[in-house]
Amino acid sequence: MRLVSVEQVKPGTCLAKSIYDSFGRVLLQKGTLLSSPYIKRLQELQYRSIYIVNENSDSIEIDDVVSAETRAQVFKITKEALDSVKTGDSIQERKIKQAVDNVIDEILRNRETIIHLTDIRSLQDHTFSHSVNVCILSVLTGFSMGYNQLKVKDLGVGALLHDIGKAKILEQVNSESRLTKDNYLLIQKHCEYGWEVLKKTNNISVLAAHVAWQHHERYDGTGYPRKLAGKGILEFARIVAVADVYDALANDRPYRDRMLPHEVIEFIRKNQGAHFDPDIVEAFTPNIAPFPIGSIVLLNSGFKCVVVSVNKKNPTRPKVKLLYDKSGRQLENSYFFDLMTETSHYITEIVRSNDTF
Repeated sequence: MRLVSVEQVKPGTCLAKSIYDSFGRVLLQKGTLLSSPYIKRLQELQYRSIYIVNENSDSIEIDDVVSAETRAQVFKITKEALDSVKTGDSIQERKIKQAVDNVIDEILRNRETIIHLTDIRSLQDHTFSHSVNVCILSVLTGFSMGYNQLKVKDLGVGALLHDIGKAKILEQVNSESRLTKDNYLLIQKHCEYGWEVLKKTNNISVLAAHVAWQHHERYDGTGYPRKLAGKGILEFARIVAVADVYDALANDRPYRDRMLPHEVIEFIRKNQGAHFDPDIVEAFTPNIAPFPIGSIVLLNSGFKCVVVSVNKKNPTRPKVKLLYDKSGRQLENSYFFDLMTETSHYITEIVRSNDTF
């Protein structure tokens, strides 16, 4: 499978990963041949990217650390929580905690799995999908830091609800373009709104509530709303801060395309010690494949390849299948390089989905 822009998809292309709607229902099933009306409808629903079957990677299957079905269920519960805040109703904390338990259970079953997949989402559903991804990334980081399951659950609840305060301002903010100065000042208030909501919610811990208040604080004191710094920021919030930025940059937004995983990791590493706690960055980054399975990459030798497997202990040195030689000639036979042992070879760049290969 390969992740491509919907705008690049041609009629007759086979869908490699099911697409879910905002209610957790299957919108298009894996294996569907995409017709022109399907493609047009995906564009109308503001899906920017999808996974397709590609001749160079048609036999490649990617294991996700959390299944699409569980993601969809947690998405639905997160949406219900934000809708409850919007209407002044109480958050059903039991559903939230059960959703986090489901995420934890799947992660524990897939501890050796590294994150390869980009979440396929409609731009209309960004806030809810983002919260689910931040929860998953935070739980993974918590386990990497040696948290026990009870502590990870508390972190996961805070991460899933970190943007709950946006329920009070989303209708006032135009999310179709870059934020104006006034909208930026307004959206900053979601941290305090989230804190106020969660501290009054039964059975949500004070630590989890503080995540909503502090996840935009920065390690060097340049964040908001209180300009906290260093260890003065709750550790849960320092974890969610990294997960929040990673998911925001690695996924499409109305005003910009997603960055590639290795670009986001590079950005986060570059800003450790400034925006992010260096210890948390070191725990976070090994859970992400910088060159995900199915990616088309260029080696220093000039050969173009597809990534077929990734070793979690050294994710920058995956196993690849050679596709084209340095002159651009397609190879007829299958040749594989394990970059863990072929040390003279290394990846110089990743080929974006709209590039030819």
